[in-house]
Amino acid sequence: MAVTPAVARKAQGTTISISSNVTTPVYTVIKNVTTIDGIQGGSASDIEVTNLSSVAKEFVTGLIDNGEISLNVKYDYADAGQGIVQTALTNSALCIFKVALPVAAGETTGASFTFQGTPKTFSKSIGVDGVIESSISIKVSGSVTITAAA
Repeated sequence: MAVTPAVARKAQGTTISISSNVTTPVYTVIKNVTTIDGIQGGSASDIEVTNLSSVAKEFVTGLIDNGEISLNVKYDYADAGQGIVQTALTNSALCIFKVALPVAAGETTGASFTFQGTPKTFSKSIGVDGVIESSISIKVSGSVTITAAA
């Protein structure tokens, strides 16, 4: 089925921000992001509840593990947002992240996804005739809060 233009959303203008203060968040945009992958990409566990009266294995759904979010960025040592990620990685610090989608026609605010997480990697790739690129992975801790566009 084709996506109609009325339903399709452009990704251009999406931002991801970080706050190292989880009590009173003060967000700083992580600049030069080219992709964000894995939002709500986790899965729930299976809890086996089979007993001797069962005729087949039985399960209930366990807690959701919201997995990891990955970012690809153009590395910028002067960017405050990338600096906060690096510091949080070094200190194994829990942070708050907010992915804000762009505002579409008829909206005053775009939708957003907010979650707590800990940076796990911030690797750099350097190659001939290119720019320094980085891959950042963030382990989500807890739930992802979705705020609808208004």
